[in-house]
Amino acid sequence: MCSIYRFSSKYVEKNAIEKVNAAGGIVKNYVSRETDYLVIAPRQLDMFEEERKSKKQIAAEKINMNGGEIKIISEEKFLSMLK
Repeated sequence: MCSIYRFSSKYVEKNAIEKVNAAGGIVKNYVSRETDYLVIAPRQLDMFEEERKSKKQIAAEKINMNGGEIKIISEEKFLSMLK
Protein backbone atom coordinates (compact mmCIF):
# COMPACT_ATOMS: atom_id res chain seq x y z
CA MET A 1 0.00 0.00 0.00
CA CYS A 2 1.21 3.49 -0.77
CA SER A 3 0.18 6.59 1.14
CA ILE A 4 0.62 9.77 -0.83
CA TYR A 5 0.97 13.20 0.69
CA ARG A 6 0.63 16.27 -1.54
CA PHE A 7 2.18 15.92 -4.93
CA SER A 8 3.48 19.08 -6.56
CA SER A 9 0.49 19.21 -8.90
CA LYS A 10 -2.87 17.51 -9.42
CA TYR A 11 -1.66 16.23 -12.82
CA VAL A 12 1.39 14.53 -11.29
CA GLU A 13 -0.77 13.09 -8.49
CA LYS A 14 -3.41 11.70 -10.87
CA ASN A 15 -0.77 10.18 -13.16
CA ALA A 16 1.09 8.59 -10.22
CA ILE A 17 -2.08 7.14 -8.70
CA GLU A 18 -3.07 5.64 -12.07
CA LYS A 19 0.37 4.01 -12.41
CA VAL A 20 0.28 2.59 -8.88
CA ASN A 21 -3.22 1.17 -9.45
CA ALA A 22 -2.19 -0.30 -12.83
CA ALA A 23 0.71 -2.08 -11.13
CA GLY A 24 -1.66 -3.61 -8.56
CA GLY A 25 -0.84 -1.17 -5.78
CA ILE A 26 -3.30 0.51 -3.47
CA VAL A 27 -3.22 4.24 -2.78
CA LYS A 28 -4.64 5.48 0.51
CA ASN A 29 -4.79 8.95 1.99
CA TYR A 30 -3.75 7.76 5.44
CA VAL A 31 -0.79 5.97 7.02
CA SER A 32 -1.05 2.60 8.78
CA ARG A 33 1.17 -0.39 9.58
CA GLU A 34 0.20 -1.76 6.15
CA THR A 35 1.68 1.27 4.36
CA ASP A 36 4.81 0.47 2.36
CA TYR A 37 5.65 3.97 1.13
CA LEU A 38 4.83 7.49 2.23
CA VAL A 39 5.46 9.90 -0.63
CA ILE A 40 6.20 13.48 0.33
CA ALA A 41 6.25 16.26 -2.25
CA PRO A 42 8.44 19.35 -2.08
CA ARG A 43 6.94 21.64 0.52
CA GLN A 44 5.36 24.87 -0.48
CA LEU A 45 7.19 27.59 1.38
CA ASP A 46 4.01 29.36 2.36
CA MET A 47 2.51 26.22 3.92
CA PHE A 48 5.24 24.81 6.15
CA GLU A 49 8.30 25.89 8.00
CA GLU A 50 11.34 24.04 6.69
CA GLU A 51 11.68 21.67 9.65
CA ARG A 52 7.98 21.09 10.31
CA LYS A 53 6.70 17.61 9.45
CA SER A 54 3.24 16.62 8.26
CA LYS A 55 0.96 14.57 10.49
CA LYS A 56 1.36 11.66 8.07
CA GLN A 57 5.15 11.80 8.28
CA ILE A 58 5.01 11.94 12.08
CA ALA A 59 2.63 8.94 12.09
CA ALA A 60 4.91 6.98 9.72
CA GLU A 61 7.97 7.72 11.88
CA LYS A 62 6.08 6.62 15.01
CA ILE A 63 5.05 3.35 13.32
CA ASN A 64 8.67 2.81 12.24
CA MET A 65 9.91 3.37 15.82
CA ASN A 66 7.58 0.56 16.86
CA GLY A 67 8.83 -1.98 14.33
CA GLY A 68 7.12 -0.74 11.19
CA GLU A 69 8.91 -0.53 7.86
CA ILE A 70 7.36 2.43 6.06
CA LYS A 71 9.71 3.93 3.49
CA ILE A 72 9.42 7.71 3.50
CA ILE A 73 10.47 8.93 0.06
CA SER A 74 10.42 12.09 -2.01
CA GLU A 75 8.06 12.67 -4.90
CA GLU A 76 11.07 12.67 -7.23
CA LYS A 77 12.24 9.23 -6.03
CA PHE A 78 8.71 7.84 -6.20
CA LEU A 79 8.18 9.06 -9.77
CA SER A 80 11.50 7.54 -10.83
CA MET A 81 10.34 4.19 -9.38
CA LEU A 82 7.25 4.33 -11.61
CA LYS A 83 9.21 4.65 -14.87
